[in-house]
Amino acid sequence: MSARLAAVTIALLLLCSRSDAGPYDLVAVQLLEEECPASTDREVLNAWHTPTVASLEARAHLAGNFGRASRAAALAHWLAALLRLFEEHLPAAFQCSALCAQHLQSTAEWSLSLDYPRRARILIQLGNAFKFQALKDFANLYHEIKAVHGEVNEAVRSQSAMPKRFLPRLHIQYQIMLGQLHEALRVHPLPWQHDRAQSVEIHSICAYQPDPTSKTSLESPLLELSVPNHRAYAQRHGYRYVVHTENVLPDREAHYSKMYVVHQRMQGGEPHWAHQSTMPAGPPPEWIFFIDCDAFFTDFETSIGRLLATYSDDHADRAAAAAVQFLVAEDPGGINTGVFLIRNSPWSVSFLERVASSNFMVAWDQSMFFWHMVRGALDMDLAQDEDFTYPKEVRLVHQAHFNAFVPPASVDWMAYEWRPGDFVRHFAGCPWQEQPCLKMMLETAQMAPLRAQEQAEYLARTGVGGPAKRVDGIAPWRFKGLGGHQAFFT
Repeated sequence: MSARLAAVTIALLLLCSRSDAGPYDLVAVQLLEEECPASTDREVLNAWHTPTVASLEARAHLAGNFGRASRAAALAHWLAALLRLFEEHLPAAFQCSALCAQHLQSTAEWSLSLDYPRRARILIQLGNAFKFQALKDFANLYHEIKAVHGEVNEAVRSQSAMPKRFLPRLHIQYQIMLGQLHEALRVHPLPWQHDRAQSVEIHSICAYQPDPTSKTSLESPLLELSVPNHRAYAQRHGYRYVVHTENVLPDREAHYSKMYVVHQRMQGGEPHWAHQSTMPAGPPPEWIFFIDCDAFFTDFETSIGRLLATYSDDHADRAAAAAVQFLVAEDPGGINTGVFLIRNSPWSVSFLERVASSNFMVAWDQSMFFWHMVRGALDMDLAQDEDFTYPKEVRLVHQAHFNAFVPPASVDWMAYEWRPGDFVRHFAGCPWQEQPCLKMMLETAQMAPLRAQEQAEYLARTGVGGPAKRVDGIAPWRFKGLGGHQAFFT
């Protein structure tokens, strides 16, 4: 570390460690009262005080000390305060979700100014989760007011002090950053490598209970649609397939049980919940492939061993290949854990335990996984002056080779859309209760075993469920709004 950088760092540390009240303490309270009404709660106010002051101190330091070293030290100071907030006071952070999104947007922009695009991407992806929570809070308030007053007209908005739209500037700025960073930094499909023998098991959870938030119910047809698909693919390649028909956590949705299901199998225990398998349980496998019940294998020719040979092998660096423990598909907003592949190892067991204990649930289980993959983006090492990189144990996979989406989610989330011959077609954001989604699921169950050309011919013949007219790129202006709440943005 240079002498100047050391001096800047020491100055910031001294600034932040003093015990007397600083020049920004009073204004921080005023800012919080203005920017987050929930901060009137004393616990929330106390939790948010440090990151609010840190953001002001960082700006003051930057304005009086020019150059790259100053910007890096100021950013590190601000991020350290946010990291403490998220790790020690996460419920308070979610009480001010829009404010979290604003902090993370600002730090992402500072990261870009330092030529840290990967750190910027992680920060804006984390911020997007908080923005999504803020949107949900806004939508809940909207519907509560509508339930009391009827249609939410201008008079009702005025009476309730409710804004007409949900932070449209913040929203569109996020969409621009998410889209452009994904386009610049996304992983690309690798050429398929030759198959290799691997000890692999496939697991899925198909257990449903009535839940209006995710539109699931006990009468789901997926047990008759996707489970035969999973079983047929497993039999084709000689893998043991286990479908869990009961949740490990019966009071929660199925996706919150996946880390427990995988962890239990790695440890060699016998499930105490209902399940069915195609083979008797032998010793724990080397790899476990998890697939959601609303996802279908659509490339029966490609084995999981071939996928591992493509994305975890590195013949030029054997040590790097051996380090890979967890494979998951990226998307513009982060990752999607509807499909993942994890090695049976001490690292994976510890990782799953950390994920299972996480409260970072705003984007369901995937934000729980994501946080424990990217936490280091907020923990800057000024001595290294390097951009963020994922842990060596994590390998991101292009959606075409792992977890391709269907419309409307593919368009709404600016993500890759399934095409004939892709490995898995996942109906994330497209519940079976919606007639177009159920129609696509039925078609997928029929055509999944076909080759890519035959799938394309099937779609052309039936005229349903084909890919939208789009390219594998990002056009932020096409975004329609999370959860169908387009009216809140336009």
